[in-house]
Amino acid sequence: MRLKVSNLVESLQEEILKEIDEVYVEEELKLNIKRKTLEKIYANNESSFKQEASKKVYRRTTKRFLALVAVLIGSVGILVGAMSVNDSIYEWFSENISVILPHAQEINASVSQNGLTVTVDTAVAGNSGGLILISVTKDDGSSFEGNEEFKTFKVMVDEVGSAGSSYEWDFSQDKKKMTYIVNLSVLDTLTYKPVTLKASDLAIVTPKEKEVPINLKEILQKEPPTQDVFDRPEGEGISLQHPDCDARLQAVYFEGDKLCIEMAYTSKEKGLWQRVSLVDTRTGKLIDTSRGSSESSTGESNLSFTKDIYEGLTVADLPYLKLMNQYNDYEYLALGEWELHFKLNPNENVKKSKRTYKIPVEEGYVEVNQVELSIVGGSIEGKAVYNETKEGKDISLTEDFTSQLPIILRMKDGTKVQMYHYLSSYGGDNGEYGSYIKPGKPWESYAEEEKERLREEALEKRYVRVPGFTSILPEQFIAIEKVESLQIKDVVIPLY
Repeated sequence: MRLKVSNLVESLQEEILKEIDEVYVEEELKLNIKRKTLEKIYANNESSFKQEASKKVYRRTTKRFLALVAVLIGSVGILVGAMSVNDSIYEWFSENISVILPHAQEINASVSQNGLTVTVDTAVAGNSGGLILISVTKDDGSSFEGNEEFKTFKVMVDEVGSAGSSYEWDFSQDKKKMTYIVNLSVLDTLTYKPVTLKASDLAIVTPKEKEVPINLKEILQKEPPTQDVFDRPEGEGISLQHPDCDARLQAVYFEGDKLCIEMAYTSKEKGLWQRVSLVDTRTGKLIDTSRGSSESSTGESNLSFTKDIYEGLTVADLPYLKLMNQYNDYEYLALGEWELHFKLNPNENVKKSKRTYKIPVEEGYVEVNQVELSIVGGSIEGKAVYNETKEGKDISLTEDFTSQLPIILRMKDGTKVQMYHYLSSYGGDNGEYGSYIKPGKPWESYAEEEKERLREEALEKRYVRVPGFTSILPEQFIAIEKVESLQIKDVVIPLY
């Protein structure tokens, strides 16, 4: 039976167009792919009909046509493969896709067990920070309910000095895929450094809270404890009774005008989240501790300590304050640990400074030795240089730099983008500092009323566990090819 070339064209054309339709891209791009593909198919088809209709020529033409179609399918397949890596990018970053794609790199590392597959899909990153997209799917193809999450979820970077990370998660529209987006930054070079993802125990997490029946005024101590937390007898303090964690109130005291509350937690199961917070019964609101708190742990054991510091309170306020024991309950859906190791490649689409610049300040100047800027943020490295009349050295100069000196990103079209210090490190004998900057308004530039409002919003959301990219997706991306320079105070640093 002889097969007409026109029928072959129609059959293959239908399959190719169906494959293109399955690619998750904008409709305009799909149409362009289809148009180019069909142009090549019809061009070959036209030349094929010009051949003589002998059996020998026909077979050779058919083979040649099939070879060309195979090339076409191969080229479409390559395109599909490249785009399938970025499915999550198209899904969550469609509004910024043209800016993001040149900075996206495939990672595609995955692990499967207990019916779940966790895949580190893609990173949108510079050389010192960026976003990592991680997908979670069920091996049987079924959907999630939309309220699941991992009990513990961590992304850690080895061989770097300081690192910061945060994450959020959400579900695809059909609930067949859960996506975590991790915001990662380091005061170092991130590329080629070992990165580890650890996720454990998929569960439905329900936050709960219970009032602690303790009168703070009755247990108030006149002086702070003198014994180090790690030297205190095990089990010291007032137990708050929890089935999975022994939380103990160890000390309540004032340091000047600051109320300090020390807690010790011994988890019976690793990864349990529990915390004791302070509520003002006169307003019904949580009292902010963000202006001073610390936490320490014994490492491999499940024993940890917290010291929360509350400003603006006096002994007269204590009768109106109550402790709330906040903790999570877990309904486990899939037990186990999913662990992945990967590295990020360098991003060549960055802009850098070419020489050292000096930023004058009252006690000397700050040297900016290197600036590197990517789509998501940038790094600044340098050191503080004090006037010769300065007696001794401290970190106040670099503290001022990392928190107060204004930083503006200047674009080629004359627009300006305000930047802020997301992560900073300073000190050392030579006054070295490092800072990771991102687009956004610095905290110091907000009015006090606005700061208070933001604190209250943060407190309300701190213990709310719901999916959604409420803080990661609104972040600004930098159109790196349009960047001209970085301005720190009055000093303009060209970027190339």
